[in-house]
Amino acid sequence: MKILSLCALLTIFAVPARAVDASEDAIKKAVLEVHERMSKASEAGDTEKMFESIYELGPGTIIDDGVMRRTREEALDAVKRGLQSVTKVEGKYNRTHITVLAPTVALLAGEGVATFVLPDGRSLTSRFAVSE
Repeated sequence: MKILSLCALLTIFAVPARAVDASEDAIKKAVLEVHERMSKASEAGDTEKMFESIYELGPGTIIDDGVMRRTREEALDAVKRGLQSVTKVEGKYNRTHITVLAPTVALLAGEGVATFVLPDGRSLTSRFAVSE
């Protein structure tokens, strides 16, 4: 289902250098802060803000709903289209894990439950797993 694409966005995102010091704990904290901003933006339906921390790293760096997107813009457009069919999105993470790849690059993996409210008032709930 296309609206579930909001829950399956895969990309490795860089943590802003100003937010990182040398310790792994500080890097993980910075990643969680960026992820929290992205999650709040998603729930608010603000795709531009959601994508602020997703950089154009070349073809194939973003996988959305099982589809490899060629560009950041292509992924952004797909998420915008998905949000048009819902009035509310709410996600709850049950578990997250962060792998620090370099002082300014990390991978966050998580799983949880998302609820989508449709314009007619029906709601759909689905488990999800993401990697960002």
